[in-house]
Amino acid sequence: MLIISTIRLEMNDWLYNAGLVGLYNILNHSNASSLKKNNNGFEFDIEELDNFEEKYFEYFMDKYQYILPYNKFESLSNYLNNFEEKYFKENSEFIGDINDYIGLLKKKLTSNSYSNTYPLLKDLDIDFFEEGKKLKKIKFKKNDTDEEKLKVIKETVESLILINSKLKEKVVKKYLCSKDVIYNIINNFWNNISILHKQNNKNDHFLQFKNDFVDTTLNYLKKDISKAKYNCCVCDRKITKLSKPESFDLVWINKIGVDQNRKSSHFWNFNNTSYICPVCNLVYACVPAGFNNYYGKGIYINKNNNFKSLVESNNISFKKDEGIHSYFDLENFTYRNILNSLESVEINKKRLELENIQIIKFDKENSLRPYTFNILSKSMINVLKKEKKRLEFIINKYIKVSNDDYISLYDATINNLYNNSLLFNLINESMNIQFRNDGIIKDFLINLIYINNTFLNTKGERGMNEKLITMAKFKGEEFKQYYKQKNSENKINGITYKLLNSLKTKNKNLFLDTIINSYMYLGKEIPSIILECNKNVESLQTIGYAFILGIQSTKKENIDKGGN
Repeated sequence: MLIISTIRLEMNDWLYNAGLVGLYNILNHSNASSLKKNNNGFEFDIEELDNFEEKYFEYFMDKYQYILPYNKFESLSNYLNNFEEKYFKENSEFIGDINDYIGLLKKKLTSNSYSNTYPLLKDLDIDFFEEGKKLKKIKFKKNDTDEEKLKVIKETVESLILINSKLKEKVVKKYLCSKDVIYNIINNFWNNISILHKQNNKNDHFLQFKNDFVDTTLNYLKKDISKAKYNCCVCDRKITKLSKPESFDLVWINKIGVDQNRKSSHFWNFNNTSYICPVCNLVYACVPAGFNNYYGKGIYINKNNNFKSLVESNNISFKKDEGIHSYFDLENFTYRNILNSLESVEINKKRLELENIQIIKFDKENSLRPYTFNILSKSMINVLKKEKKRLEFIINKYIKVSNDDYISLYDATINNLYNNSLLFNLINESMNIQFRNDGIIKDFLINLIYINNTFLNTKGERGMNEKLITMAKFKGEEFKQYYKQKNSENKINGITYKLLNSLKTKNKNLFLDTIINSYMYLGKEIPSIILECNKNVESLQTIGYAFILGIQSTKKENIDKGGN
């Protein structure tokens, strides 16, 4: 008999809130009829936990169906249809795609994560591991005839069709796709227990999750704990014992918990009291579903002024046509969610609400500090709102530093805004790298100058009218034409080099000397826009960089594609 029939959960710290969002998302995805949001959290009937392990994995499999490896194999059918005809009509265009799939398929079918699951697929008449080992990429010999090529293609396609047809079976998808979820998403956030414990890697992970998280919660709710002497350190529910399965620690959450068996000195008088109840344990298991994830990176917005707002801020769709093709797209969509929720009210009137918005980013590659935290400042959100189009325009713009090293302009710009830093150093570095590489500075960098100017205006620190920036760039283009007309185009790179160095060191005298000498050489009047450089350092750099972009401009039609 259940002592408690309804579970009520309320917001707490950021990690717990991420778990709440995840648990809510999973229940909502399963159409839980008793699920009800309130201002501080949500509640649901205990019956919604029936088959929760199925609902848990189905949520991930549906949400991330276009980025999980298993689903890429399913789409292989599109390439296999009439492949022979396509090859001989349109030559080798499809061979590369097929071979990429074969490489990935072979790797996954013979991987430990998949192999450990095959014993659970008892009624299948295929040995995935052996089929994977036999797979070979399509290769032709130099003197192969069309008949010989056709034979190689047929043999490969027949193997792929056989594997593909078996992969589509419901039970196979359930177990293999959920394994992708475990090792591509869940293990980024927690590890070393339950479905992610090494000793359990051959067990049925659905059953294992049920035993470790769902059943412990239900058993806990069945007990009369009114006289228990301990309390959960998160929700304050009663706990009868400081050991499993009555209570749990947090060491299993990556880089969050303390190993109390080896580091008891973290606690008062060496006595650990930071135990959580089984309900909170289930909530923390749902943290991966609270984040939006993209290939080892994730983002979560702790906009906790109310629970509805918290859920909506993190509601990002990963459907195929939604336009998320990179982590930067995901980040941009997340900010757009926040902006949409604020557009009905002036941002200046939302000060208190903005001060409570935390942005938590997760990066799997940063093993020591996977989480980074920032507060979404009023200045930053104003820039995000006003410069939405220009920020979207630079999403896929990179500056090549070396063969293996690129600067992502979007990422670098957002990081500077996070840290309340102006973009002048980024602009100078980007221009210098491009100038050193091929003597050409790309026009799209003008977007950084406009964004930086908006940032200056938002902070009330010496921004200027955008028309002046546009004029400075135009005068730079005009300057270049004067040198061409004088057949002295070869002097332009030297002048650019001097101007870039003077701006990097904020040396106004060197910048103006170079400009004055150049116009004296041309016999032209110095444009009045240059006088703006005398106002302050920010004006010098803004006008200066726009002028240089004009000098190095190659395509006038690319000016300010972002618009305003």
